[in-house]
Amino acid sequence: MLENLEKLCDLDAVSGREEAVRDYILEQIIDLSDEVNIGATGSVTAFKRGKNRAKHTVMLTANMDEAGLVATRITDDGLIKFDTVGKTDSRALCGKAVRIGAAQIPGVIGIVPVHLTKKEDAGKIPKQEAMTIDIGAASKAEAMRVVRPGDFCAFETKFERLGADHIKGKAIDSRAGCAVLMKLMNEELEYDTFFSFAVLGKMGDAGARCEAFSIQPDIAISIGAARAADIPGTDKDSTACELGKGASVGFMEGRTVYDAALYEAAVSIGEVNGAGVQIRASAKGGSNAGAIQASRGGVRTIAIDVPVRYIDSPVQAASLSDIESVLTLCRMLSARAASGSI
Repeated sequence: MLENLEKLCDLDAVSGREEAVRDYILEQIIDLSDEVNIGATGSVTAFKRGKNRAKHTVMLTANMDEAGLVATRITDDGLIKFDTVGKTDSRALCGKAVRIGAAQIPGVIGIVPVHLTKKEDAGKIPKQEAMTIDIGAASKAEAMRVVRPGDFCAFETKFERLGADHIKGKAIDSRAGCAVLMKLMNEELEYDTFFSFAVLGKMGDAGARCEAFSIQPDIAISIGAARAADIPGTDKDSTACELGKGASVGFMEGRTVYDAALYEAAVSIGEVNGAGVQIRASAKGGSNAGAIQASRGGVRTIAIDVPVRYIDSPVQAASLSDIESVLTLCRMLSARAASGSI
């Protein structure tokens, strides 16, 4: 699972351009699946038979995409103006290295240097609109030879271990869920299960909504990320979850209230079986569970999340033990859901 997670995080797949991650996942799961389909939007659905036929159709889902940037205009000086894809905070952009387009043209995000900043602007948080990407071009014509408006830009962040249990990299907030699904597909399943690797998670979860419409699940378990704000300077009362305390299970989020029976079962499984679980102390945020719940006539949903620091930023951090807890909890919860006992 760790090897897959590293490879997934190092691939570039900004929302709407998930081909590289999709191709890698397909390569790994094609021989593990009884049926694989690629939807019109690019999401992947895999069906794997278990030892028993499922009484409830269960869908396990994770997003493949990542937050990034998109080139919008080339200046006369050969610098690239851009917009964000996702909700990356402008404070996290200054000085970051990026890769642009399929050719992975290297660039760096710049602003007016501090020694040239006007006195009245000193100390202000720079806005994204004031930033440009420098690719070393001397003119608009030179830049246009390798970059065009509409080219997507991924952050250049290498996946690495931090200490004994932590990792850092880009896109952990989505790819950890993909790695969990791939690990489960490598196991012998108790019941038939659908696995969905969805596109466009950072742009409103259209991929997950479409996949749920096609699969028509009775129950959906979304594997995403919960914002871990367990760092100095953060109000402890506003910290939703912490690294190293296990899978994060919530009771609701910004656009949905999770199924009560699934929530109680997830907490019970985590506590009784030692899977490692923490109740997310916040109802803010969102996942693709909200989009799935409203599919067709409605789907019973819940999100099992990996606690992640610095979500949507160029560099994120997470705990390997938490990802293992998510794996264990999803394995047990999906089996119970498929058996019809929840």
